[in-house]
Amino acid sequence: NGWEVSIDGKSTEIFRTNYVLRSISVPAGEHEIVMKYSPSDVRIGLIISCLSLAIVGFIMIRFRKERA
Repeated sequence: NGWEVSIDGKSTEIFRTNYVLRSISVPAGEHEIVMKYSPSDVRIGLIISCLSLAIVGFIMIRFRKERA
């Protein structure tokens, strides 16, 4: 689902609440909670984009050398 949650730097389990919400169990006291959303589709798209740019760059450099 793309969600990652940590409490005080330690990964914790995410629960589904009311069918659409996310919740975590937090012990009493003061804590630092970090919620990060990074869907795999975005990562895959970024990888494909970078590879495409590298291929186009390689083709352009190779074409330039052949013309010279």
